[in-house]
Amino acid sequence: MKDTYLKNICDITVIGGGIIGSSIAYNLANDGFDGKILVIEKDPSYEFASISLSAGGVREQFSLPKNIKISQYGLNIF
Repeated sequence: MKDTYLKNICDITVIGGGIIGSSIAYNLANDGFDGKILVIEKDPSYEFASISLSAGGVREQFSLPKNIKISQYGLNIF
């Protein structure tokens, strides 16, 4: 029943609105996806989400050039 409900209100469901989930939803919309995207996040304020509490930075030290490019792209978006 839950699957049918979600299919009626959205075309894509993203579970988790952290950095990966938000990136997926953003890039789908930005790349021209015209369907309905639903992001489900247990903390919609992001006040207690791990991404907002993280003390980490942006890593650009990788052995593969594509991983470096992905990080640089993310930094530009951030």
